[in-house]
Amino acid sequence: TGGSGTNLAGESTLTYDGTNFSNSSGGKFLIGNDTLSVAQSQTFHIKNNNIASQYIRSETSSTNHAYLGFSLKSPSLDFQIWNQGPNGSGYGGSNSVNFYQNAATGPYGFYFGTTQAFRINANGNVMIGSGSPDTALHISHGSAPTIRLENTDTSLTSGQVVGNVEFKAVDPSGIGANVIGSVESFSDSSVGGSYGLKFRVSTSSSANYEAMRIAQNGNVLMGTGTDSGNKLTLYGTNAAV
Repeated sequence: TGGSGTNLAGESTLTYDGTNFSNSSGGKFLIGNDTLSVAQSQTFHIKNNNIASQYIRSETSSTNHAYLGFSLKSPSLDFQIWNQGPNGSGYGGSNSVNFYQNAATGPYGFYFGTTQAFRINANGNVMIGSGSPDTALHISHGSAPTIRLENTDTSLTSGQVVGNVEFKAVDPSGIGANVIGSVESFSDSSVGGSYGLKFRVSTSSSANYEAMRIAQNGNVLMGTGTDSGNKLTLYGTNAAV
């Protein structure tokens, strides 16, 4: 207790106000007021029996800090998580949270037990479910894999977008970098409850225009958004089947 310049021998324990600070063999350090185990894989262990909310804080009082985080490092790997402050540069920018690995090492994996739920490969490909992603976004599920876009507006109006999937090209020629196609679900009624689909495409001079629509009654419209009441309506030059 107190003083300075004191060296503790191996297997030493300090106790202060009911809290044990234990320096165990093999470089392990333990803190807490409960029984402290010396597990083979634990270098630093905190355990208490009377604290409902326990967390570890790394804090700075500087309002212009650069980085605040922690690092997991071995001779060949370096993984870091940090909060980037106003004085930091690059990466996610001011006040961002960043996950970092030095060079193209392994993926980020998120598991429930031994089951993979989410994975990000070093090339940026994302996997939801088990396995490794073959594309930018890869979803794997054992029962009817489904992507859902949900609109939470409880009072949809006529023509309002329920959900939309867009496709963008960055080729500068023609119409230039632009959204060049989309599939949109829309409200086909002023009181909701009826919905249709719009399909949009592009030419070299017109970007993302509606080429086809399926109305709420199943009628198909090409070249027009006005439902004639026929199952198939074609409008425009050379409008023939």
